[in-house]
This record gives sequence, C-alpha cells and structure tokens, in this order.
Amino acid sequence: MYVTFSPQMLPLLASAMVGFVLASYGWRYRRAAGAVGLMALALSQVQLSLVEALTLSVAEPAYKIVIYQSG
Repeated sequence: MYVTFSPQMLPLLASAMVGFVLASYGWRYRRAAGAVGLMALALSQVQLSLVEALTLSVAEPAYKIVIYQSG
C-alpha cells in the first residue's frame, strides 16, 4: 500500500486532533453528566476523520474499498 500526503488531509487530521482533545476532556470529567456521550461523539469524529484521511492518501482503488469497509 502506497500512502501519500496531500493538503486536503490537513482539515481531516485537524478534526481528528480536536476529537482526541474532546475525548480526553470527557475522560478527565467522566463522572459528570454527559461525559460518556461526549467521549463517544468525539471518538466517532476521530474515526470518521481518520478513515476519510486514509482514503484520500491511498492511490489504489482496492485499498480504498478495504479502508471504507473497515471504517
């Protein structure tokens, strides 16, 4: 699998980083009301962003299909 970096990946990677920060904030205050929901929402944002970034970075169509199916 050949992975390349493109400028279109920057917003997706930034979105994943924001999701990690929100998930860590939710983990820090996990006893508060709604913290588990915030963590689940933030981690789903991370997963969606990373799947899209990997799809953009891979050139072969077969690998793109595998990435979408695993995501």
